[in-house]
Amino acid sequence: MKNMKKFLALLTLIVISSSALVNSVVAQYGSSSSSSSNTSSISTPSAPSCDNEKPGTPILFEPHHPLFGDEKKLGEVTLHWTKAERATSYNILYGLSPRNYIYSALQIGNGNTTTYSVAGLNPSKTYYFTVQANNGCKPGGLSNEWGANAGNFFAASAPMDILGAKTKKTLTTKTATQLTPSITAEPTTISPTIIPVQKEDYSFFGKILKFVKSLLGIE
Repeated sequence: MKNMKKFLALLTLIVISSSALVNSVVAQYGSSSSSSSNTSSISTPSAPSCDNEKPGTPILFEPHHPLFGDEKKLGEVTLHWTKAERATSYNILYGLSPRNYIYSALQIGNGNTTTYSVAGLNPSKTYYFTVQANNGCKPGGLSNEWGANAGNFFAASAPMDILGAKTKKTLTTKTATQLTPSITAEPTTISPTIIPVQKEDYSFFGKILKFVKSLLGIE
């Protein structure tokens, strides 16, 4: 009898423990409706925004201009520009054709920066440059564009000599030779022949002498 009571007590304890375990699992994972409710409550973060005021637009000067006195290096172009209002840094954009900027140097210097040297360029190619000011996270408009060659140091805006310096020098020498008159032998000096002219005697005796000569047949 005592064993039967112990068995019933143990069976009751097992049933109560199993019920508590099931309720715990349901409470942990929740039903399908509660899971859906939790998912809809998750918020997506918004994209960052920039409230800074747009900076001014700088003016780009002609590269390799002699007034700047830059040291010319092969494969390098030094740029100069004017300061832009509200600028905190600058971007350099450049490419191999006008208005097609496939390379860049970003966040250069600060608002007082007005020069930058772009290195690693191909000396045989012409690059086209523009400058853009930044005001923190706000970029400004693009400056005017200048093209420059990092090998011959001629601005692309000024037409280069297509024939090249060597050919131009040869043509100049040839032209100078053509313009120089050919020197011939000195002309022979011709001395004039002087023919003496006999002066006729128109005196009285002269007339008589001439009459006598004519009678005698004497010239």
